[in-house]
Amino acid sequence: MQLIQGNRLGDLGGGNTRQIVGLPDTNKQPIMAFRIGQDTALWLDCLSQRGCTSQVFVLSSGTSQVRRIATSAPAGSGLSAAPGLHGVWLTRYESDQRCTLSEVGLTGRTLVPATPIACSVGVRAETRLGLLTSNSLTAKDAILDPQHHLRTRIRSDGPILAVAGTTRVTLDEQAVTVTDRAGHSRSVPVPSTIGTTDDGYVSADDRYVAVPFTNPACPGPRQCLDMWVLDLSMMRWLHVPSMPVAVALKQTTEFWGAHDQLFFLGSFDGPGDMVAMWQPHASELAVRKVTLPKTEYGILDS
Repeated sequence: MQLIQGNRLGDLGGGNTRQIVGLPDTNKQPIMAFRIGQDTALWLDCLSQRGCTSQVFVLSSGTSQVRRIATSAPAGSGLSAAPGLHGVWLTRYESDQRCTLSEVGLTGRTLVPATPIACSVGVRAETRLGLLTSNSLTAKDAILDPQHHLRTRIRSDGPILAVAGTTRVTLDEQAVTVTDRAGHSRSVPVPSTIGTTDDGYVSADDRYVAVPFTNPACPGPRQCLDMWVLDLSMMRWLHVPSMPVAVALKQTTEFWGAHDQLFFLGSFDGPGDMVAMWQPHASELAVRKVTLPKTEYGILDS
């Protein structure tokens, strides 16, 4: 597992690092990293900062040199990025009332030209059903058709936790519902009561959906994470061992590895900075102590 911090790339254990050629030297901009095929897209965000530029880069597999494929306009307009199936989806915020959405390939070629979109709509990821989006004004999620002027394919009054293949996983107050492309649905009760959730993480084989339930004010006071995994093949919840756990939520992240390995990386009450790995149906976590950078970092791969 590797981390990017500023323009340096290094292993999680804090060993040797190397410079990423072509990346700005910054320790202040939030860094988002996501896979596009075998390559990695890096989004340097500065929507909430003055005097900086949002940029998107691509780091090819096996190299330490990036190429820039997008940047925000010098006038100060914002730029956000989300992973696509073949490229990167870019939302440009020209003003509070004017935004556009386009897709750019990893070579910088425009795949889908800029289309007007409500500035309150945020793209989370492209799925096989379309673009999974959330609306900050209406608090409703939707799946949009990327090839037909962002026409709404599926609208949901509650959160769409995830899309696994062509199956969508939605949430209401009492149940999580799984609906296939033909419209057939199955539901299971919400498993945790310690907090709330609005997002899920799908394993590479589309079998598992990891759902974090979080509470920023657990007894103590402290912050808590309770992680459950829904096995879509069995429609059964799996409770990750040792959960719930006290964590610093803003310094903790979860993600799937390539072989149905669920990773937890962050700052935990007591042991401090840790990386933990869990394989579905295993009886315990594999845990290792690490040292995380104190500034913004991105997870490059696992």
